[in-house]
Amino acid sequence: MLRLVVDGVGLQGRDPLAGHFWEGVLAGLGRDLDVVLLDRGNAPGMAGIERLPFPNWSGRETAADSLLLDQVCEAVGARVFLSTASTTPGRTPSVAVIHGLQPSTSGHEPGAPGRQRLEAEAAILHARRRICVSADERAMLARAAPDLREDRVSLVAHGADPLLFRPRDPSEFPPLAQRLGVSRDFVLIVDDAFTDPTPRLDLAETPGFGGLDWIFLTGGPRAAGADAAPVDPRHGFAPSADELSLLLAKAAAIAIAPNVAMLPLWADAALKCRCPPLLHGPSTDPKRWGASATFVEGGWSAATILKAVRAAPSRSALLGATTGLPHAPDRLAAEIVRVAREVGMEADRGEHADFYETWASLRQIQARVDF
Repeated sequence: MLRLVVDGVGLQGRDPLAGHFWEGVLAGLGRDLDVVLLDRGNAPGMAGIERLPFPNWSGRETAADSLLLDQVCEAVGARVFLSTASTTPGRTPSVAVIHGLQPSTSGHEPGAPGRQRLEAEAAILHARRRICVSADERAMLARAAPDLREDRVSLVAHGADPLLFRPRDPSEFPPLAQRLGVSRDFVLIVDDAFTDPTPRLDLAETPGFGGLDWIFLTGGPRAAGADAAPVDPRHGFAPSADELSLLLAKAAAIAIAPNVAMLPLWADAALKCRCPPLLHGPSTDPKRWGASATFVEGGWSAATILKAVRAAPSRSALLGATTGLPHAPDRLAAEIVRVAREVGMEADRGEHADFYETWASLRQIQARVDF
């Protein structure tokens, strides 16, 4: 059975929705491949998948990270590496799942800044196969790298789990509302990659917020007893996937900031729960969402979010909204298995060996001067 090393960068961060999605993908991979998961933090324990603790990825010392990835792949006998974000090994052939490309207002794509942008591009170019999880990203990839062979890029549109993200019975919400201290209509706000303090500071100076409350969705490890402890949602609440579903089913709207990873997945989860998503124009193609999403005009601020909330469609108007396909994690896992086996056979034939040796040599030089 083909042994695949999966980099847990996609599970490392602070995103409860992406974490739930990737858990489903890993479960599917574990049925068909011998999987070793590199735990960069917060990765779940899963039956049939070997988990190895691994340093967090911060976007710095990336060449040294590549060398370490290669050593691990060699030590565990992996023939293929799966990049879930912006990481690359050296000599080990890779498959890249692309879910972080964003439009850029400067005309350069992808839109991530500086070093992280370069590493994202390196992961795409190193990969022998690339899987996009939204049509937006496949189109952006085609514009950013027109020389890539089309038969080496596939599309598996992701979507939120419809068994979890759905309209909920109103009687389910009061216990969570009591813990959060929420007694009136509220808006969910997803920070830029869960790190940007600007919306928090802005809202702190807008206590009325049009008669609405707000809840900042954050993430990270959930401490023991977190399911019962009261929290102040204005300072950030890290929901479980089930709690997120309840919040989406009750909220007046969800404001999804431009740089949130897997943005279409967030919008899809909202629509499945009939929660109006508020998006920022540069963050996605408006034509994709039609009348289902409301676009925030101007800067990302309390005032523009509130204006968009008032313009958002009602929940009943979202009844027929287009959402992502069901069973997306299973479909993505099946595509990863297919292309990983193709790449493994290419590696067995010695294809692209010169490229991998050159790339590994360059990373060794870079590691000596990196900071």
